[in-house]
Amino acid sequence: CLKTHPRCKAKGADYAPTRLLHVNKDGQLQLRFQTDIPTGARYVALSHRWGEKRDSCCVTTRTNIEERKNNIPWDELPKVFDDAIKLAIGLGVSYIWIDSLCIVQDDAEDWEREATNMVRIFSNALVTIAALRSRAPQESMFDHDAVFQQNEADESLLLCRAWAFQDCLVSARIAHIGTQEIAFECRERRVCEDDDWHDMVEQFSMLKLSNEKDRLIALGGYAQQYAQAHPGQQYLAGSWSGNLSHHLLWTRHAPTPSVPGVSVCIAPSWSWAS
Repeated sequence: CLKTHPRCKAKGADYAPTRLLHVNKDGQLQLRFQTDIPTGARYVALSHRWGEKRDSCCVTTRTNIEERKNNIPWDELPKVFDDAIKLAIGLGVSYIWIDSLCIVQDDAEDWEREATNMVRIFSNALVTIAALRSRAPQESMFDHDAVFQQNEADESLLLCRAWAFQDCLVSARIAHIGTQEIAFECRERRVCEDDDWHDMVEQFSMLKLSNEKDRLIALGGYAQQYAQAHPGQQYLAGSWSGNLSHHLLWTRHAPTPSVPGVSVCIAPSWSWAS
């Protein structure tokens, strides 16, 4: 994306927000001001829901801003913030922008100034982490929801909030963190962890086999590899339990004649392999 997508290349690579969170070499989290941020330093931005209890959220105020410059205790961070910072570190990025910590929340002038900078902040971030299913910062973005929500990146709780919708629209790259999978989106394409299986099935279903009864058997080896890469998912006649609702939406591109000589059940009627 960074090297080959013309539309995704940063136009303001030297831009830095007014403040960023920084994880130093000792693992200490500190609030850094623009004058202290190296030119061209990459940063990650977090888009999240505040939740109902705003006063319980970890925030920067006029009272604690000097203290934040020295140290922000990790045990004070809500789960979503902790998750996002660790993701940034995993990407090799030590700077991250989180609204409640990088904007002085009880300073109306600071808030209004930073609100007008939102487009620049998100459009110049290396990637925006979108916490799709967390209803509040206290909920981990990786908590599993037993109820599957189809098309998480489109119908998430996060996108119900107007500010977050704008965050995603202007971002060059977005990592949608859902309960079922991670979806990556940039200005030129969008991919999900499950895409490789869907793409494979689409191509495989068009192939002719000498014995149609072998259609699912022929996928056995690849299914084993896929299962190892996606622990916790159950293989169900050519589909996977983690995204079964989406897998059931298959259709035929063209009428398919009945296969002569097939008198036994190849797969359940709900499976694309049937």
